[in-house]
Parts: sequence; C-alpha cells; structure tokens
Amino acid sequence: MYRASFARPLFGLNRTNCISKRRYATPLLKQYSPFKTPLSLLWATKVPAIAKAFSGVVALAMSLTNIHPDVLITAGPPLLGAGYIAYRKHEKRKYLRALELVLELRANALESDIVEVARYDETDLDLALKGIDSEYEYFLSVVIPRIESRVIDFLVLQELEGLVVPALRQLIDENGQVNLNVASMPETFVTLKAEYPQPADLGLQTASIVSFISFSIPFYDSKDPQTRERLGVLQVSMLERPKNSDQDTGSIFYDVGIQIWPYTSFSKPVSVT
Repeated sequence: MYRASFARPLFGLNRTNCISKRRYATPLLKQYSPFKTPLSLLWATKVPAIAKAFSGVVALAMSLTNIHPDVLITAGPPLLGAGYIAYRKHEKRKYLRALELVLELRANALESDIVEVARYDETDLDLALKGIDSEYEYFLSVVIPRIESRVIDFLVLQELEGLVVPALRQLIDENGQVNLNVASMPETFVTLKAEYPQPADLGLQTASIVSFISFSIPFYDSKDPQTRERLGVLQVSMLERPKNSDQDTGSIFYDVGIQIWPYTSFSKPVSVT
C-alpha cells in the first residue's frame, strides 16, 4: 500500500523563474497530468485564470437562481461534501497512476537507469557560472539530460527492432537518427512522499517513506523557441531509493519511470523500458 502526504516542497520554487522558454509559456503548475492534447494545452495556456474563475462563478450563479432555496439548504451541504470526497479520490487515483509508472519499470530497471543527484552546493563556482543559483535549477540540470538520453536510447532500440509506433515516427529521420529536443523547464511539477516497496532488496528491514517527484516536460522538433513545433510531452516519475546511514555518499538516487505522450487529440502513452 502506498501512502501519500503533502509535505514541504523539496525545492524552493519561484513561480517567476519557472517559465520555460517555449512557444507555449505558462507558469509551472502543481498537477499530475501533463498537457498531452491540444485542448488541455489550450485550456492551460490561452484561458486566463480570471476567465476560468469567472466562468465558474457564472455557472454557480445560474444554478443557484434555478434551484429552490429549500433544496439548497437540504441538498447543498451533502452535495458539496460528496464533491470534495470525489475530488480527493480523483487526485489519489492520479497520484497512484504516477507512482505506478515508476514502480512498474523499477522491477526491470538496469543500474544505468538509476539517476544519481549529488547534493546541491551553493558555493560551487561552476554552478554559478552556468547560471544555476537554486536547488531546483540544479536538480533539473542533472535530471533532464539523463531523461533525454534515456528516451533517445529507447527510440534507437525501438527503431532497430522495427517497433516504433506511428505516433513517434516523426521523431526519427530517414537516416534512423532521433531528433528529440526536450525543453529546459517542466510544465508541471509535484513533490510528495511515498512508501518505498520491498526495501529488503536494498538491505533494509522496514518500509521507508521517501521523496516522490512527478513532473512533465514537453519536447519539440527543433531547439529554436521561435519556430519549433510541439511534438509531445514526457511524463516522469522519480522515487527516491532508501539507504542505510552507513551508505550515505552525499548523493540521492532515484528510480525513474518515463512515458512518452505524442501531441494528438487522442494521445496514447508509450512507456520507456
């Protein structure tokens, strides 16, 4: 059984610094689901927050004017409670799907699939010269290249075996080369806690509550922010691997699960194995 708890964010997220340089620029959102269809991206990027709130207020007002007050008094509170419970269950289902993404691939993961993130050192001059001045930016600078490399290796292998699905064919040119241009910043990002299953394989005797990270990041047909076209989005789930105190090397190791979502109206994911 997996337990989730909303805790203090792992990284100091500054919303003004979480806008990636892409054609569709939106502040970083705290949600599990990526923008995998044109409609979801349109809703997130083109509809202002005030318009979304106003439409909700209008819909509520129209409902109230057409319902008898006695009905509101008797049925209103139970319906509100039921709606809140349904929302929480829906969020939990999305959380479990994101967690299952990394758990399903963990069983067959290779040692090279594990991502190591060294502890952030704010006094490191090399990081300062690269413009990295926060733990969040440092985390992305380490993780995103690893994610991109793993997806490219997967697509190359799929091409050699003739297993590339039609929706991802556009990522491979006539010479069999993969053209994948991943954005530098995610569109969605969530940090939670989860119970790491079967800790005995890591030399532990009891279950461990570890960090769980879920984020999505788009990819394009080129690196030029002015002319690039969106081809899809990568959904990434990362589960911290627990360790004994005598194994503390100053780094954090993560099991990683990745899904590729082509940018279509009826998109279906492809798991990176």
